[in-house]
Amino acid sequence: MKKIYWKLHELDWKVHLTVAIVALVGFFCVKHFKIYIPAPHYEEKLEAATLMKKGMDVIDNYRIKHISDDTDNSKAEMKSALIGIPFSPITSIISHREYKQITINPNWAAVMIDFYKQAGVKKGDTIAAGFSGSFPALNLAVLAAAEILQLNVIAINSVAASSYGANIPELSWPDMNRILNDKEIISSTSVAASLGGGQDIGRGIKNNGIEILKNIISRNKLDFIDTITEPDNLNKRMEIYYKYARNNDIKAYVNVGGGIMSVGGYRSKKVFKPGLNNIMSERPIRFDSVMVRFAKQSVPVIQIRHIRELCKTSNMPCELNEIPSPGEGVIFGSYEYNQFLVILVLIIICGLLLVLVKTEYAKIIFHSKKPRSSEPMI
Repeated sequence: MKKIYWKLHELDWKVHLTVAIVALVGFFCVKHFKIYIPAPHYEEKLEAATLMKKGMDVIDNYRIKHISDDTDNSKAEMKSALIGIPFSPITSIISHREYKQITINPNWAAVMIDFYKQAGVKKGDTIAAGFSGSFPALNLAVLAAAEILQLNVIAINSVAASSYGANIPELSWPDMNRILNDKEIISSTSVAASLGGGQDIGRGIKNNGIEILKNIISRNKLDFIDTITEPDNLNKRMEIYYKYARNNDIKAYVNVGGGIMSVGGYRSKKVFKPGLNNIMSERPIRFDSVMVRFAKQSVPVIQIRHIRELCKTSNMPCELNEIPSPGEGVIFGSYEYNQFLVILVLIIICGLLLVLVKTEYAKIIFHSKKPRSSEPMI
């Protein structure tokens, strides 16, 4: 019985080379001609970051002109008026400069835009805020983003600050807020303040420090929260928030730093993650704080604390040697492969293979003498 089989002839090597070259050129084009895809709310993020940078510059200029003994900042690689000194009479706890340095980035205001949008707040809405003196740059980020979104901010301050925060007696956070108001960078003003520090009543701060804190509150014309017990302190804070809300619903609560009355101590870390928290009122929480009270009312809580963890979840740099420009970083968008170009390259390669392998054009183009079709062999 006769057997019939097909014997395929090899393609001309020039065909292989041509397809390989086209594929490599296509790969190079796809790899190097990416397109920039702006992140959601790009314009508002850029406006907020630009406004925050203006605020940073205003505070820088004020500190240069009015704070004479500033040797610590002048020796630092990364200079900013929003970074305080190692210790002062109003320093609450010892902290590391690197934690504060991470926050000297105007693009944190863009992060706040995302948090506000995710929380569902809209133009004209009212939000409440609890600021400590430990992270003045993040306080500014909260206010800059709120300014761009035209939110009404009701802020209460804990004036004492950790190391390298707003712990310069002449330039505390309430002072910075007032300076930004005077220069018409920020329109939101704080309405009340407590001493801060241990139990929010200045424990651990020496007597002259207590007097300085009281003077800061007085000269900035803030309501003084001087209650001793925790329940009274919390009740007073909530009363102030709702008083200034003027019957408007509070749409979100923002906490910056580790103010004991705002966060509720170390236990809060198990309940409130850094960033946006949407906690249902039915969830059992076995401690009290301002965050807890708002959460139990189903008000979104934005926790700006645990900075390194927040950096990772927000795609922000965890190390800084210089101040970034507004608009830098993944928070604004990223370069991605051009899908149109990818499809075009794929079509070209497939088309080339069809033309050179399935037709006689390879023999014509390369003057190949080898037969391209298979011959039956017996």
